[in-house]
Amino acid sequence: LIELPFNCDHYSLFGESQSRVVISARSSSVDELTSLFTKHGVPCAVIGAVYGDTLHVHDVHVPVAELRSAYERALPNAIGITE
Repeated sequence: LIELPFNCDHYSLFGESQSRVVISARSSSVDELTSLFTKHGVPCAVIGAVYGDTLHVHDVHVPVAELRSAYERALPNAIGITE
């Protein structure tokens, strides 16, 4: 279980607005990234982890392939392009 330093719903957690970005990085890079953000005054938090082929954040468990498909199909779906 991952404890977040703030309260939010799933939309807020995974949405990327002008002031929020979700980054995926190797676990070996987390300390370096956290230091970089802190150095520049950018708030950050580790909110989840990918183990094998699944993303785990609180009670959300989603296959990476499903996330990739949703990401790659977002714009075509939004403008009505189907395969």
